[in-house]
Amino acid sequence: MITTIGTISDIHGNLDYYFSLSPLNADLVIVPGDLFTLDDISSQTKEAEVFKKAMNYLFPVAQDIIIVPGNHDYLLERIKSPGMESDSTIRSLFGQRCKVLVDEEYTFNNLLTGETIRIYGAPRTNLSMAFPRLWGKKDIQNIPEGIDILVTHEAPRNYNLPCVKNSIGEYGFDEPGDGDLSQKVLKIMPKYHIFGHIHKRCIQEDSGITFINASQMYRYQFKPEVIIFPFKNPQNPY
Repeated sequence: MITTIGTISDIHGNLDYYFSLSPLNADLVIVPGDLFTLDDISSQTKEAEVFKKAMNYLFPVAQDIIIVPGNHDYLLERIKSPGMESDSTIRSLFGQRCKVLVDEEYTFNNLLTGETIRIYGAPRTNLSMAFPRLWGKKDIQNIPEGIDILVTHEAPRNYNLPCVKNSIGEYGFDEPGDGDLSQKVLKIMPKYHIFGHIHKRCIQEDSGITFINASQMYRYQFKPEVIIFPFKNPQNPY
């Protein structure tokens, strides 16, 4: 048996769309950020309950749901701040299966197959919003080697990827993607780099790495198209 992974990103509050889909079989779910509609924490707290219901419906058998926050996810920034009881709060708001990774590693142990997958979550972007870059881009420097799946909200500045190349000029200064992140990815060579932020969905293998932009937004249009793939052997999305 092979671990099956589902991924969605840049939901921006459009959770009701997922109830129109059929439930999906995935052992592991990865969400690279931008969950919410509005940027205020009160609204995001209310939407967390809808997110939990949507994930329970769409991924009923998933063992873990990994969230790597995005630049709009101020609620998660507050929960993960020093001194907060983050784990219990996350389980209460988002469900028992959810884990939020902020510049940290997590090993997924598939209880059905015995397979282990090393995942690293790095949420930071170059924007002065939630989860800004650490000084000197320490967040990028600290991404370790030996990772199977790197999950970032930011895209790499890899112009071999059509979602990045076709976004030139659409995202303002110093966009699209981060050049230092791109160099880091090529240095550590994860099997997969899953990201969002740039609202153009794509799957592309380059330099032996499978890059997946899991964004559900295509510019300002929402498309609830979940990407499902078997670990080590990605397929076309549903």
